[in-house]
Amino acid sequence: MSSTASSSSQNNEPGLMKFTTSSYRNWIHDVYVSFTKEDSSTKELVSDLYARLREAGVRVFKDEMEPRSGDQILFKAIEDSRVSIVVFSRSYGDSTWWLKELEKIMECRSSKGQKVVPVFYGVDPSEVRDLTAQFRTAFAYRGPLREAARLPGFATDIRETGEAVDNIVEHITAFLCGEDNWFTVPNVEKLQSRVQDLIQVQLLNYHKVQILGIWGMAGIGKTTIATALYNQICYRFERRKFVDNISKRCEQHSMIFLQQELLSCILKTTEEATKETIKEAVEEAREETAEKTKINNIESGKLLLKKNLSNKKTLLVLDDVTELDQLEALCGSREWFGPGSTIIITTRDRNMLKGVDDIYTVKGMDYDESIELFCWHAFKNKEIPTDDYRKPIESLVDLCEGVPLALEVVGSHLYGKAIEEWESALEVLEEHPPLKWQRFRRVSFDSLRDDSLKKIFLDIVCFFVGMNRNHVVQILNGTGHNGEKALTALEDKCLITVDGNQLQMHPLIEEMGTDIVDEESRLTPKLTTYDVFLSFRGKDTRSTFTSHLHAALENAGFYVFKDDVQLPRGEWISISLLEAVKDSRLSIIVLSTNYAGSKWCLEELENIMQLQRTTAHAVVPIFYDVDPSEVRHQTGAFGQKFNDLLRSHPVEEDKEKSWRTSLRQVGSLSGIVVVNSRNESEDIKKVVEDVTHLLDKTELFVADYPVGVTSRVQNVVNLLMEQQSKDVLLLGICGMGGIGKTTTAKALYNQLSRKFDCKCFLLNIREFWEQDNGQVSLQDRLLSGIYKTTKIPIRSTESGKLELKNRLCHKKVLL
Repeated sequence: MSSTASSSSQNNEPGLMKFTTSSYRNWIHDVYVSFTKEDSSTKELVSDLYARLREAGVRVFKDEMEPRSGDQILFKAIEDSRVSIVVFSRSYGDSTWWLKELEKIMECRSSKGQKVVPVFYGVDPSEVRDLTAQFRTAFAYRGPLREAARLPGFATDIRETGEAVDNIVEHITAFLCGEDNWFTVPNVEKLQSRVQDLIQVQLLNYHKVQILGIWGMAGIGKTTIATALYNQICYRFERRKFVDNISKRCEQHSMIFLQQELLSCILKTTEEATKETIKEAVEEAREETAEKTKINNIESGKLLLKKNLSNKKTLLVLDDVTELDQLEALCGSREWFGPGSTIIITTRDRNMLKGVDDIYTVKGMDYDESIELFCWHAFKNKEIPTDDYRKPIESLVDLCEGVPLALEVVGSHLYGKAIEEWESALEVLEEHPPLKWQRFRRVSFDSLRDDSLKKIFLDIVCFFVGMNRNHVVQILNGTGHNGEKALTALEDKCLITVDGNQLQMHPLIEEMGTDIVDEESRLTPKLTTYDVFLSFRGKDTRSTFTSHLHAALENAGFYVFKDDVQLPRGEWISISLLEAVKDSRLSIIVLSTNYAGSKWCLEELENIMQLQRTTAHAVVPIFYDVDPSEVRHQTGAFGQKFNDLLRSHPVEEDKEKSWRTSLRQVGSLSGIVVVNSRNESEDIKKVVEDVTHLLDKTELFVADYPVGVTSRVQNVVNLLMEQQSKDVLLLGICGMGGIGKTTTAKALYNQLSRKFDCKCFLLNIREFWEQDNGQVSLQDRLLSGIYKTTKIPIRSTESGKLELKNRLCHKKVLL
């Protein structure tokens, strides 16, 4: 019998489980060969195969041990091999050892996505599959035998091994070079339906050159779908190449490197020369071919690729394209390719897909898909093993928000951990996600080259998620930007989506944006902020109560933001006003009868209450001629104005729900009721007292686990008590970096602060000192901390010194 493949194509392989190459890159061996040593002819075949693979540069593990003498070593070698070749000979089924080895190989195929290649040497595949002839006694191992016998492989007669070895070596080297099937994620059932959708699109114009785009946010599964599609249709093409991770590889190498890789795959000159010439001719042919196919620059690469692709039916996948230059260098135009060719492009940027025939938008996984994929990575099985795991798994899957890469990262992180470790792992993941997760979340944001576009994205994160897209366009236009162009650019980058004309954002993207805002706030705190933000309905209280309250707060030394003073009004609330809310330490909301009749006021309220829920932002409601219950339940005259607004200016259901939630929350806060007041000056005085109290600094956060801090603080307190002098005391805390100086100082500050007239803790002085205007900034922070206001102006370092000396010399200060 001549050497033939035992299955028509890889596409027919039943139940094939595939994994991403990124999950299993650290293979120690390329190939493990399983065979019976008792059969001399089999040993001869394997020796030839081993030698040929080694010559081709393949790392082969060859078992030289006797059966049972090194089973753990052999099993470890199987686990560490990317491909296992199983040589089924007449005597293979006679030994329990070889069958156990096969069982282990098939287990690794399911759990690790390893490739298994059966070689039927002097036996028919049906004998192995049906347990007949020499395999009838191996009934206990019928599962692994039947599964292996159904895989694509090679069948050869004992007398004709040369051609079989040639074919096996060619098949294995092609696979290892990435010119055969690529690994994908585990065989999640619904993934196949998505791939079938793309196959149907591809078949519509199979005789033409067609370009398909796969578009979606980072980590959403674009490469996975492209890989699965590639695996299922690659056998239809004369030439095929999957160019993975283009963006990163362009940074590591060059575009010429990728052009050369693609050209080498198309030509396959070395393999063809090897078969047709003797050794000397091969060397000569190699030199001549290398000279003809060497790419010296990108333009020569384009010419060579066009010349060699134009008459070939080619399948080309370009993965993670981020620049048009990459497309121009690797697939300049349709004229480069032969009839029936298909080019598949995966990208996060829709601008890369202009002119393609079809765009497939990748959505997040649904709940069932997410559970299945997570379990594949956490347990190497798609089922939840026991009910004990169900609750933590559901929490972790919710955390991943349907993003395949997040599910893979978290599942792999928990693989092999006991159930007792899962709860603590969940807490850690929520606070400190793995570095790989953090990187994929930021990749689209970091790709924005326009700083103003980054700023708009962060404004959307802070203020506009859930708002009407048209309204946001008008707000952005009011700031001097082209709102339509900006939102379209962010949509193209998968940073925002539009659902029912509402701006939406994937939760992981929104979380990433929030993290960036927090990080920027820590690194570059504003030199000036507002102490108080005043939210009010102008026609009700501007000239009366609010005007008097504003003056009283200013006279008390507070820096107050009052929007009709600082900003011009427009139809829509401005970003500057929303930023003023965020930059204020406290908000006073004057809830008057007509307050809920203004979209502007409700937008202010919504953002203030969002800030109050997520930060330490303090809120003081003043119920001016309304009862708190009317605000909570939107009843009475207050509720009537709110309902009138909804009738005259309808909003989306989610927006109305958000406004009602904000009104209910602010109406439930402890505040000041001013109804038919006979002495508003006393009410205002009470407000100023409350604000003064609320803006006083609370205790500083010391550490999650302040181990040993108490004893250190007590030592410092004892040291201070030994000083009998009433003069100003200066205490130094000295030590190496990271030893706990700041932690000790914070704890000491908390313990002593109540004994002083005023206090301030200046953090990270060295960092701010080196910044532009850093010394003035620190002086400003010191005065703000002492006087609970940012209104005291400091124009220079010298004027700051005088201001500090004059204001602090009569006070008992903790600094």
